[in-house]
Amino acid sequence: MSTQNTILIVDDDPQFRKTLSDILKVKGYVPLAVATGVEALDRIEAETPAVALIDIRLDDISGLDLMKEIKARYPAACFDPGRPPCRRRVDGARTAPGRI
Repeated sequence: MSTQNTILIVDDDPQFRKTLSDILKVKGYVPLAVATGVEALDRIEAETPAVALIDIRLDDISGLDLMKEIKARYPAACFDPGRPPCRRRVDGARTAPGRI
């Protein structure tokens, strides 16, 4: 499977995951939706998505801790808070509170 257009959605809200997955499918992406950080790590290992959209508040691990774990396992991974004026890559392990 090509991972270039694959997007991992990590969110504990099933309706949000479904809605976002449906939108991404219409736009031509391949969504991979999971509810927990553990599931996210398993999917990343199996699928290697191009992008991950991670909820900050998950049931099993915080989104920030998940980003730290991803960074520890995959040092080339980078994180972008996506909010102006902070449109820059950041290391999830060094992100200041309130900056994600």
